[in-house]
Amino acid sequence: MAEKPFGLLELGSNSLKLYLVELAGNKKFSVKTQKFPWRVGYHFFARGHLGEESIQELIATIRGVEAVSGGVPLRSMLAVATGVFRELPDIAGLAVRVQNEAGVRVRVISGEDEARLMAKGFPVDRRGSHLLCDVGGATTEWAWLVDGADRGWGSLPLGAIRNAYKLRQLKRDARIYLRESQHFCDAAISTLPLDCPTQVMGTGGTAKAAADISEKNLLPISELREMIDRTIAEGPPARLRPERQAVFLPGLVILERLCTRAGSEALEHAQTSVRDGMAQRLVQVLTSHRREDLHSTLLLHRKKSR
Repeated sequence: MAEKPFGLLELGSNSLKLYLVELAGNKKFSVKTQKFPWRVGYHFFARGHLGEESIQELIATIRGVEAVSGGVPLRSMLAVATGVFRELPDIAGLAVRVQNEAGVRVRVISGEDEARLMAKGFPVDRRGSHLLCDVGGATTEWAWLVDGADRGWGSLPLGAIRNAYKLRQLKRDARIYLRESQHFCDAAISTLPLDCPTQVMGTGGTAKAAADISEKNLLPISELREMIDRTIAEGPPARLRPERQAVFLPGLVILERLCTRAGSEALEHAQTSVRDGMAQRLVQVLTSHRREDLHSTLLLHRKKSR
């Protein structure tokens, strides 16, 4: 095992995340996270592409990681891109610029791969049917587990930023907005292969914000719906950051419709994430690969059983 921390970068629709993985013996590890907000998702859904100013901001943000990495070189880090990066019309050209100007080779991973990494962090000793849902800015990744075993995973074209822009023309009429937002979500969520009542475990910015506002990690569905009604009537909570306020309502609606589809009596704020799955996989591959031989693709390869 390497003694130095290992750096992982996750480029998402809302932010860049740096994970510093401290490795120990017996496949044990700890993860320190630094988050750098950016507006990549907002710019894309507003324009359909990223302008030069957005690209320069993105590259500057990546280069700034090294100042807080504790001596871990940026060029040694593995980087994966998720969410809106899958939809950028010139993602190949952007990846070349990031490598040339920041020294980081970015691998865009599919929503299915992202969901699998999220599922790797799920505690295998939990009984019952669980739906892990990571509601991001552009997409919602999901993984269905029954008694800790994988039953399916995938990605839905639902996201807090995507939905906010898709339905923004309806915001003046709260009743119509809520109805159309629910219909838009239900059309995508109907494809989930659930066949029994399932506990929804949400992760991502909206799920965390809902847990913080309610001061509950297990939020009854009735209270989640009350939060939606209150947000429609009064606006998002003032304590949220401005960028979270702008997408709080569409994110809540996604979570509520997921709970409705799953027959879940409450939304549980999940304590697992893509971060944990990537870290677990990193520890696995370091047992068979030299540090200098690692690349992002290795994080996605896995055995059928966890």
